[in-house]
This record gives sequence, structure tokens and C-alpha cells, in this order.
Amino acid sequence: RIRRGRESAPESCAHMPPTASSPLPLLPALIACLFLAVSCTASHQPPESPARPETQPLSDAWLTALRDRDLETLDVMLSIGATPDRELPDGKTALMVAAQADDERLVRHLLEAGATVDATNANGGTALMYAAIGGAVTAGRLLLESGADVNAQARFGWTALMVASAKGQADFIDFLLRAGADPEACDTYGWSPLMRAASGGHLAAVERLLADSRVDPDSAQESGATALHIAAGLGHEDIVQRLLADGADPALVDQEGRTPRDVAALQEHGEIEEILRRAETANIQHMR
Repeated sequence: RIRRGRESAPESCAHMPPTASSPLPLLPALIACLFLAVSCTASHQPPESPARPETQPLSDAWLTALRDRDLETLDVMLSIGATPDRELPDGKTALMVAAQADDERLVRHLLEAGATVDATNANGGTALMYAAIGGAVTAGRLLLESGADVNAQARFGWTALMVASAKGQADFIDFLLRAGADPEACDTYGWSPLMRAASGGHLAAVERLLADSRVDPDSAQESGATALHIAAGLGHEDIVQRLLADGADPALVDQEGRTPRDVAALQEHGEIEEILRRAETANIQHMR
């Protein structure tokens, strides 16, 4: 059996009224009024005064806007002084939401407002990793220009490149590789981005990774399985053929002594088994 790795994948009272040339939409305007009324009232209280009940709607409005991905409302609240790193209960920040949605306007506004570019959620995920989920190249570029770590690791050693590979985001893989992402950085279980792409059946992602000279198609995870073992066991014939074309060795064995062909046979993938048998034969003849 191929051992799968676990997947996981964090005020001021300045009054800025709208101008006649750029009116605020009704809902954001109402929230803006609530924000100003509450925050300015609170600022005139003595330090020892208990928090007033009116402060709660502000928090609820921010969390609701994040949860609903209401980017317009978030933008309005930021423009009047909301904290850019305020989180959802699960630790996801507005920057993560904006990055995944590839919202260039809000990503820029959050970064200009001081959002922490590499803030993490409970699992160590960053905004760049959320951009990888959505294949958001524009957002990813803004994050890297603001100092995001392209090789930051989340829980279990996942990187943005690992996330993009698992999701089959081929264009984002290209973008990350050009930005210096390490294609051989493995997770806790020895799985590489190539293995994740092969496991997901993402041919385009596999091709983008193999195009990088740093990628070793024969690297093995902790059970000894290579990307070829993984693709063969899961029935991804097109990926098996692409790996073989790129020089993957069909004769390598895992810790149980099984070749990729053995794994294909075990999973009853007859056509793949035959492809690998022919590849083994060709390799033997080439070595003679």
C-alpha cells in the first residue's frame, strides 16, 4: 500500500467621510457609521471604564464580513481604521481571504494598512498558501513583493508549492518556481510536490514540475514509494506515461519490495501494468 501523508493544508477615530464623487454603498456606509460612533465613544471613556455593550457590533460586523467574504465592507472598515489582522474564529485573516479570492484591490489595501504578510492560522498556513489554493497569481505576486516567504512551511511541512501541486494549480506552480520555491522540499512524511500532483491526478501540474531541472522523478517518500508508484497505484495512466517519458525508473522498489508494476497489478490496473512491464523490458535491453 502506498502510505498517504496527512494533509492539513491565523483604532483610531479618524473620520473619513465619503465625497460626492465617490459615495459609499448603503450597507458599507451603515457599518462605517456604526464603527465611527462606537470607536469615538469608546475613546472618550476613562481607561478604567468597562467596555460598553456597543462595542460588540463592531467585532460582529468585521467577522461577518470576513466569513461572507464581503470584500467591499472590509475595505470600507479598513479605510476608517479597522485592524487589518483581525481574524475569523478559525484564525483565517482578511489577507488570507483576499489572497485566495485573488482580490488585488483588497490585498493591496490590507498590505498598505499594515497586514502581516506571513501571519499564520492555527495550522501554520499563510496568505500565500491560500493564494495557492485558488491559483491566485496576482495576489501571490503582491504578497511576495511585500516580503512573503515563498518556502514557508505550515503544519506537517506543507509549503505553498505543495498546496498548489495538490490542488493542480499549474500556473501557480510556474509562478512559485520562478520566484524561488524549492520543488524538492518534502513534507513530514517525505512527500514531494511532484508526489502530491501525481496523487491528485493533475497531469499539467506534474508536467510543470518535471520541467524544472531540480525535480528528481525518482525521489521516494518514507515508505520508499516514488511518484511512479503513486500514479500506478491510483490508476493515473497519463501521469505514469509522462513520468516514464521523463526518465522515472520503473524498476525501483518500495520498502516492501514492490515495483510500480507490482503496485499497479495489486490495484488491478491492467493497462498500466502492461505499460510498466514494457518499460522495464526496455530498460533492461538498454542496459545490455
